[in-house]
Amino acid sequence: MKNDITGVKFQTKQDAIDKKTKRFMEDGEVNFEDLFLIPYRVSEDHENLKLFYDLAVKGLNFTRDKIDAKKIDDEFIQAWTLLAACHGFVCNPLMSNEDDRRA
Repeated sequence: MKNDITGVKFQTKQDAIDKKTKRFMEDGEVNFEDLFLIPYRVSEDHENLKLFYDLAVKGLNFTRDKIDAKKIDDEFIQAWTLLAACHGFVCNPLMSNEDDRRA
């Protein structure tokens, strides 16, 4: 399991219908295989979620390279800020327990 944004998984509509992926088991225990699963929701903007996810991964790689090179400059600050914004946008649905597939 990845402990950064690259560990996020997106549940598809079909997976949600078939209940193939879920964050919690039938007994209420956490499913660690799908811990960072963004549940499929009708109300989510799936295109923007994917766009911001891709931007976050790109920004994460860029900031890691800058940190490894010990080069903290204006480019790093800009990339870090974008990474933080994308992370917030992508990870917000992780906190949702609401199922709106029938909405």
